[in-house]
Amino acid sequence: MELTDPTRCVDIQLNVKGMKTLYDSFRDYVAVETLDGENKYHAEGFGLQDAQKGIIFQSLPPVLHLQLKRYEYDMQRDAMVKVPAICIVYGLLVQF
Repeated sequence: MELTDPTRCVDIQLNVKGMKTLYDSFRDYVAVETLDGENKYHAEGFGLQDAQKGIIFQSLPPVLHLQLKRYEYDMQRDAMVKVPAICIVYGLLVQF
């Protein structure tokens, strides 16, 4: 099954943890996730099915807002903590 939604993207949240460049973060965002094993997709009327989930952009708006996910939830502290990250953006080294 293929779902499409022509809605314009105004906000994309990118992971920075473990990423070296902004391009790596974007590749991670559009990576295909395989749903299998204990993570199978539940299709109504068909039960659990192996599937692939992902996003494909047909086009991008003239202005694209990228939100860098610089914080993550720490269960032990029960708080949001800053993700130490260094990323290369347009050839510049940026530390978050």
